[in-house]
Amino acid sequence: HVVRPDGVHLGPVSELTQTELPTSQGLYIFYGGNETLYVGEAGNLRLRLEKHLDHSDNKELARWFWENGFSDVNLEIQVLPENTTKKIRRALESELIVSRHPLFNVLRP
Repeated sequence: HVVRPDGVHLGPVSELTQTELPTSQGLYIFYGGNETLYVGEAGNLRLRLEKHLDHSDNKELARWFWENGFSDVNLEIQVLPENTTKKIRRALESELIVSRHPLFNVLRP
C-alpha cells in the first residue's frame, strides 16, 4: 500500500505564519542547514508544529532551536490524504527516520 502526499511544502520556518500551516494530517521534517533535525507525524499539522515552534516537547530539538534560532531552519510538510490511518503515518515517519537520519529522533519500536 503506497501513500502519496496530497501536497508537499518546503520553506523557511522564519517566514511561516500560523494560518499557512495546514490543519490536515501528515508528516513534517525540520532541517537546519544541511542536516535533518527532526521528523514527525501528526493528525493536525498546525497544532503539532505550533507546539514545536513554541517550545518543543523534544528537549534536544527545543535546545537546538533555543541555541540556534530559526533563521537557518527549513520545514518540509507532507500533507497526507484524509483516509491515511495513524498506523500508516507512523510507518511513513519511521521510514523517513531510517532514511534521513535526523539528529533528534528516536526510532519507535
